[in-house]
Amino acid sequence: MKEKILITGSTGFVGSNLTRALLKEGYEINIITRETSNMWRIKDIYSQLFDWKVDLNEKEKLKQIVEKIKPDYIIHLAIYGGRPDEKDEEEIMKSNLQGTINLVDSCKNIDYKVFINTGSSSEYGNKTLPMKEDDICEPINIYGIAKVGATLYCNYVANKFNKNLGTLRLFSPFGNYEDRGRLFPDLIVNALRNQDINLGNPKAVRDFICIEDTIGIYVKIIKEQLNIKGEIFNCAYGKQHSVEYVAKKIIEITKSTSKLNYGAKKGREADTDIWVADISKIKEKLDYKFKYKFDDSLVEVCNWFEKNINLY
Repeated sequence: MKEKILITGSTGFVGSNLTRALLKEGYEINIITRETSNMWRIKDIYSQLFDWKVDLNEKEKLKQIVEKIKPDYIIHLAIYGGRPDEKDEEEIMKSNLQGTINLVDSCKNIDYKVFINTGSSSEYGNKTLPMKEDDICEPINIYGIAKVGATLYCNYVANKFNKNLGTLRLFSPFGNYEDRGRLFPDLIVNALRNQDINLGNPKAVRDFICIEDTIGIYVKIIKEQLNIKGEIFNCAYGKQHSVEYVAKKIIEITKSTSKLNYGAKKGREADTDIWVADISKIKEKLDYKFKYKFDDSLVEVCNWFEKNINLY
Protein backbone atom coordinates (compact mmCIF):
# COMPACT_ATOMS: atom_id res chain seq x y z
CA MET A 1 0.00 0.00 0.00
CA LYS A 2 1.24 3.48 -0.87
CA GLU A 3 2.13 5.84 1.96
CA LYS A 4 -0.18 8.85 2.07
CA ILE A 5 0.92 12.47 2.00
CA LEU A 6 -1.35 15.43 2.72
CA ILE A 7 -0.24 18.75 1.19
CA THR A 8 -1.73 22.20 1.70
CA GLY A 9 -0.77 24.93 -0.77
CA SER A 10 -0.33 22.41 -3.60
CA THR A 11 -1.51 24.91 -6.21
CA GLY A 12 1.16 27.45 -5.22
CA PHE A 13 4.71 27.85 -6.47
CA VAL A 14 6.56 25.68 -3.94
CA GLY A 15 3.60 23.37 -3.34
CA SER A 16 3.09 22.46 -7.00
CA ASN A 17 6.76 21.61 -7.45
CA LEU A 18 6.72 19.50 -4.31
CA THR A 19 3.51 17.74 -5.36
CA ARG A 20 5.13 16.79 -8.66
CA ALA A 21 8.29 15.54 -6.96
CA LEU A 22 6.48 13.39 -4.40
CA LEU A 23 4.14 11.98 -7.02
CA LYS A 24 7.22 10.74 -8.91
CA GLU A 25 8.44 9.12 -5.69
CA GLY A 26 5.33 6.93 -5.68
CA TYR A 27 3.35 8.38 -2.77
CA GLU A 28 -0.43 8.76 -2.69
CA ILE A 29 -0.89 12.53 -2.82
CA ASN A 30 -3.86 14.14 -1.07
CA ILE A 31 -4.27 17.88 -1.49
CA ILE A 32 -6.45 20.43 0.24
CA THR A 33 -7.75 23.16 -2.04
CA ARG A 34 -10.52 25.74 -2.06
CA GLU A 35 -13.24 26.07 -4.68
CA THR A 36 -11.53 29.27 -5.86
CA SER A 37 -8.03 27.75 -6.16
CA ASN A 38 -6.28 28.31 -9.49
CA MET A 39 -5.13 24.87 -10.69
CA TRP A 40 -2.93 25.98 -13.61
CA ARG A 41 0.30 24.65 -12.12
CA ILE A 42 -1.01 21.12 -11.51
CA LYS A 43 -3.71 20.63 -14.15
CA ASP A 44 -1.58 18.11 -16.09
CA ILE A 45 -1.19 15.87 -13.01
CA TYR A 46 -4.53 16.65 -11.35
CA SER A 47 -6.13 13.31 -12.29
CA GLN A 48 -3.43 11.55 -10.23
CA LEU A 49 -4.22 13.49 -7.05
CA PHE A 50 -6.92 13.19 -4.39
CA ASP A 51 -8.38 16.67 -3.98
CA TRP A 52 -10.31 17.58 -0.82
CA LYS A 53 -12.21 20.86 -0.99
CA VAL A 54 -12.00 22.65 2.35
CA ASP A 55 -10.77 25.93 3.82
CA LEU A 56 -8.29 25.59 6.69
CA ASN A 57 -10.63 27.67 8.81
CA GLU A 58 -13.51 25.19 8.41
CA LYS A 59 -12.35 23.40 11.55
CA GLU A 60 -14.84 20.54 11.81
CA LYS A 61 -14.84 19.70 8.11
CA LEU A 62 -11.04 19.85 8.05
CA LYS A 63 -10.78 17.47 11.02
CA GLN A 64 -13.18 14.99 9.40
CA ILE A 65 -11.19 15.03 6.15
CA VAL A 66 -7.83 14.57 7.88
CA GLU A 67 -9.18 11.64 9.91
CA LYS A 68 -10.60 10.09 6.74
CA ILE A 69 -7.25 10.38 4.91
CA LYS A 70 -5.10 9.28 7.88
CA PRO A 71 -1.93 10.71 6.27
CA ASP A 72 1.52 9.30 7.02
CA TYR A 73 3.05 12.70 6.23
CA ILE A 74 1.69 16.26 6.28
CA ILE A 75 3.31 19.20 4.50
CA HIS A 76 1.84 22.61 5.19
CA LEU A 77 2.58 25.20 2.50
CA ALA A 78 -0.64 27.24 2.23
CA ILE A 79 -0.03 30.95 2.84
CA TYR A 80 -1.56 34.37 2.29
CA GLY A 81 0.45 37.58 2.48
CA GLY A 82 3.65 36.53 0.76
CA ARG A 83 2.96 38.78 -2.24
CA PRO A 84 2.93 42.60 -2.22
CA ASP A 85 -0.73 42.67 -3.37
CA GLU A 86 -1.89 40.46 -0.46
CA LYS A 87 -2.42 43.20 2.13
CA ASP A 88 -5.55 42.20 4.08
CA GLU A 89 -4.10 42.02 7.60
CA GLU A 90 -7.08 40.16 9.07
CA GLU A 91 -6.79 37.53 6.32
CA ILE A 92 -3.01 37.28 6.84
CA MET A 93 -3.53 36.39 10.52
CA LYS A 94 -6.49 34.14 9.80
CA SER A 95 -4.80 32.17 7.02
CA ASN A 96 -1.27 31.88 8.35
CA LEU A 97 -1.78 31.62 12.10
CA GLN A 98 -5.29 30.31 12.71
CA GLY A 99 -5.19 28.12 9.59
CA THR A 100 -1.97 26.50 10.82
CA ILE A 101 -3.40 25.99 14.32
CA ASN A 102 -6.49 24.34 12.84
CA LEU A 103 -4.46 22.00 10.64
CA VAL A 104 -2.10 21.00 13.46
CA ASP A 105 -5.05 20.41 15.81
CA SER A 106 -6.84 18.33 13.15
CA CYS A 107 -3.82 16.02 13.05
CA LYS A 108 -3.39 15.55 16.81
CA ASN A 109 -5.06 12.12 16.76
CA ILE A 110 -3.17 11.02 13.64
CA ASP A 111 -0.10 8.85 14.20
CA TYR A 112 1.86 10.58 11.43
CA LYS A 113 5.54 10.00 10.74
CA VAL A 114 6.48 13.58 9.82
CA PHE A 115 4.67 16.93 9.73
CA ILE A 116 6.58 19.74 7.97
CA ASN A 117 5.35 23.26 8.63
CA THR A 118 6.63 25.96 6.27
CA GLY A 119 7.94 29.16 7.80
CA SER A 120 9.46 32.31 6.31
CA SER A 121 12.61 34.38 6.67
CA SER A 122 10.17 37.27 7.34
CA GLU A 123 9.94 35.87 10.87
CA TYR A 124 13.42 37.19 11.69
CA GLY A 125 13.07 40.86 10.84
CA ASN A 126 16.15 42.89 9.94
CA LYS A 127 19.46 41.52 11.21
CA THR A 128 23.07 42.62 10.78
CA LEU A 129 24.50 39.08 10.75
CA PRO A 130 23.51 35.81 9.05
CA MET A 131 20.18 34.71 10.54
CA LYS A 132 20.30 31.70 12.86
CA GLU A 133 17.34 29.57 13.87
CA ASP A 134 17.77 30.49 17.54
CA ASP A 135 17.88 34.26 16.89
CA ILE A 136 15.21 36.40 18.51
CA CYS A 137 12.49 37.02 15.93
CA GLU A 138 11.59 40.68 15.41
CA PRO A 139 9.32 40.70 12.33
CA ILE A 140 8.63 44.05 10.71
CA ASN A 141 5.23 43.23 9.19
CA ILE A 142 1.99 41.39 9.96
CA TYR A 143 2.93 38.48 7.70
CA GLY A 144 6.13 37.87 9.67
CA ILE A 145 4.23 38.11 12.95
CA ALA A 146 1.65 35.54 11.79
CA LYS A 147 4.36 33.15 10.60
CA VAL A 148 6.28 33.41 13.89
CA GLY A 149 3.09 32.59 15.76
CA ALA A 150 2.50 29.55 13.55
CA THR A 151 6.06 28.29 14.07
CA LEU A 152 5.81 28.72 17.84
CA TYR A 153 2.51 26.84 17.94
CA CYS A 154 4.00 23.98 15.93
CA ASN A 155 6.95 23.74 18.33
CA TYR A 156 4.59 23.83 21.32
CA VAL A 157 2.50 20.93 19.97
CA ALA A 158 5.59 18.97 18.90
CA ASN A 159 7.08 19.11 22.38
CA LYS A 160 3.90 18.79 24.44
CA PHE A 161 2.43 15.89 22.48
CA ASN A 162 5.69 14.28 21.30
CA LYS A 163 4.96 14.80 17.60
CA ASN A 164 7.56 14.75 14.81
CA LEU A 165 6.52 18.24 13.74
CA GLY A 166 9.02 20.90 12.68
CA THR A 167 9.44 23.94 10.45
CA LEU A 168 11.41 24.68 7.31
CA ARG A 169 11.98 28.44 7.28
CA LEU A 170 12.15 29.38 3.59
CA PHE A 171 14.18 32.35 2.47
CA SER A 172 13.66 33.21 -1.24
CA PRO A 173 12.94 30.21 -3.48
CA PHE A 174 12.81 30.82 -7.23
CA GLY A 175 12.22 28.73 -10.33
CA ASN A 176 9.71 26.61 -12.24
CA TYR A 177 6.04 27.67 -12.08
CA GLU A 178 6.74 30.87 -10.17
CA ASP A 179 4.12 33.63 -10.59
CA ARG A 180 4.45 36.59 -12.89
CA GLY A 181 4.84 39.74 -10.82
CA ARG A 182 7.76 38.20 -8.92
CA LEU A 183 11.42 39.02 -9.58
CA PHE A 184 12.62 35.94 -11.47
CA PRO A 185 9.67 35.33 -13.82
CA ASP A 186 9.47 39.01 -14.74
CA LEU A 187 13.20 39.19 -15.35
CA ILE A 188 13.47 35.98 -17.35
CA VAL A 189 10.28 36.20 -19.41
CA ASN A 190 10.93 39.81 -20.42
CA ALA A 191 14.59 39.03 -21.12
CA LEU A 192 13.62 36.12 -23.37
CA ARG A 193 11.24 38.44 -25.23
CA ASN A 194 13.80 41.28 -25.35
CA GLN A 195 11.35 43.61 -23.61
CA ASP A 196 12.20 46.37 -21.15
CA ILE A 197 12.43 45.18 -17.53
CA ASN A 198 11.11 47.43 -14.76
CA LEU A 199 12.74 46.86 -11.38
CA GLY A 200 12.81 48.42 -7.92
CA ASN A 201 15.90 48.88 -5.76
CA PRO A 202 18.96 47.34 -7.52
CA LYS A 203 20.87 47.05 -4.23
CA ALA A 204 18.15 45.09 -2.40
CA VAL A 205 19.42 41.63 -1.46
CA ARG A 206 17.95 38.23 -0.65
CA ASP A 207 19.26 34.75 0.05
CA PHE A 208 17.84 33.13 -3.07
CA ILE A 209 17.57 29.33 -3.36
CA CYS A 210 16.46 27.43 -6.46
CA ILE A 211 13.25 25.42 -6.27
CA GLU A 212 15.05 22.11 -6.95
CA ASP A 213 17.11 22.44 -3.77
CA THR A 214 14.11 23.74 -1.81
CA ILE A 215 12.09 20.68 -2.81
CA GLY A 216 15.08 18.41 -2.27
CA ILE A 217 15.08 19.30 1.44
CA TYR A 218 11.39 18.42 1.89
CA VAL A 219 11.80 15.15 -0.03
CA LYS A 220 14.83 14.12 2.02
CA ILE A 221 12.97 14.69 5.30
CA ILE A 222 9.98 12.64 4.08
CA LYS A 223 11.89 9.77 2.46
CA GLU A 224 14.28 9.34 5.38
CA GLN A 225 11.64 10.13 8.04
CA LEU A 226 14.10 12.49 9.71
CA ASN A 227 13.54 13.68 13.27
CA ILE A 228 12.53 17.36 13.10
CA LYS A 229 10.48 17.46 16.31
CA GLY A 230 10.20 21.03 17.57
CA GLU A 231 13.02 22.14 15.26
CA ILE A 232 13.44 25.03 12.80
CA PHE A 233 15.71 24.80 9.76
CA ASN A 234 16.73 27.66 7.49
CA CYS A 235 16.15 26.75 3.85
CA ALA A 236 18.58 28.89 1.84
CA TYR A 237 22.02 28.89 0.20
CA GLY A 238 23.72 30.95 2.91
CA LYS A 239 24.74 33.63 0.40
CA GLN A 240 22.97 36.83 -0.54
CA HIS A 241 22.70 38.32 -4.03
CA SER A 242 21.42 41.70 -5.11
CA VAL A 243 18.65 42.38 -7.60
CA GLU A 244 21.26 44.04 -9.81
CA TYR A 245 23.49 40.94 -9.81
CA VAL A 246 20.58 38.64 -10.66
CA ALA A 247 19.34 40.93 -13.43
CA LYS A 248 22.78 41.20 -15.08
CA LYS A 249 23.32 37.43 -14.94
CA ILE A 250 19.93 36.71 -16.51
CA ILE A 251 20.57 39.22 -19.30
CA GLU A 252 23.91 37.50 -19.89
CA ILE A 253 22.48 33.94 -19.84
CA THR A 254 19.57 34.75 -22.16
CA LYS A 255 21.71 36.97 -24.44
CA SER A 256 18.92 39.53 -24.15
CA THR A 257 18.80 43.07 -25.48
CA SER A 258 16.33 44.11 -22.75
CA LYS A 259 16.86 47.42 -20.98
CA LEU A 260 16.93 47.34 -17.17
CA ASN A 261 14.91 50.20 -15.67
CA TYR A 262 15.84 50.46 -11.98
CA GLY A 263 13.50 52.48 -9.79
CA ALA A 264 10.59 51.98 -12.19
CA LYS A 265 8.90 49.90 -9.50
CA LYS A 266 8.44 50.72 -5.82
CA GLY A 267 10.84 48.87 -3.54
CA ARG A 268 9.50 46.50 -0.88
CA GLU A 269 9.30 47.54 2.78
CA ALA A 270 11.66 44.71 3.69
CA ASP A 271 14.37 45.81 1.22
CA THR A 272 17.73 45.78 2.99
CA ASP A 273 21.43 45.41 2.30
CA ILE A 274 21.74 42.34 4.56
CA TRP A 275 19.42 39.34 4.27
CA VAL A 276 21.25 36.04 4.53
CA ALA A 277 20.80 32.74 6.37
CA ASP A 278 23.16 30.74 8.50
CA ILE A 279 22.68 27.25 6.99
CA SER A 280 25.02 25.27 9.21
CA LYS A 281 22.11 23.52 10.96
CA ILE A 282 20.49 22.16 7.80
CA LYS A 283 23.85 20.91 6.54
CA GLU A 284 24.93 19.34 9.81
CA LYS A 285 21.69 18.06 11.35
CA LEU A 286 19.82 17.05 8.18
CA ASP A 287 23.02 16.35 6.20
CA TYR A 288 21.51 17.98 3.12
CA LYS A 289 23.85 18.20 0.13
CA PHE A 290 22.89 21.09 -2.13
CA LYS A 291 22.56 20.14 -5.81
CA TYR A 292 23.25 23.56 -7.32
CA LYS A 293 25.47 26.58 -6.98
CA PHE A 294 23.51 29.82 -7.43
CA ASP A 295 24.89 30.82 -10.86
CA ASP A 296 24.35 27.30 -12.23
CA SER A 297 20.77 27.28 -10.96
CA LEU A 298 20.13 30.53 -12.88
CA VAL A 299 21.04 28.75 -16.12
CA GLU A 300 18.66 25.88 -15.26
CA VAL A 301 15.74 28.16 -14.48
CA CYS A 302 16.28 30.28 -17.62
CA ASN A 303 16.19 27.06 -19.67
CA TRP A 304 12.94 25.99 -17.98
CA PHE A 305 11.25 29.33 -18.67
CA GLU A 306 12.38 29.25 -22.29
CA LYS A 307 10.81 25.80 -22.76
CA ASN A 308 7.61 26.76 -20.89
CA ILE A 309 7.20 30.38 -21.91
CA ASN A 310 3.72 29.57 -23.28
CA LEU A 311 2.57 29.40 -19.65
CA TYR A 312 3.49 33.08 -19.26
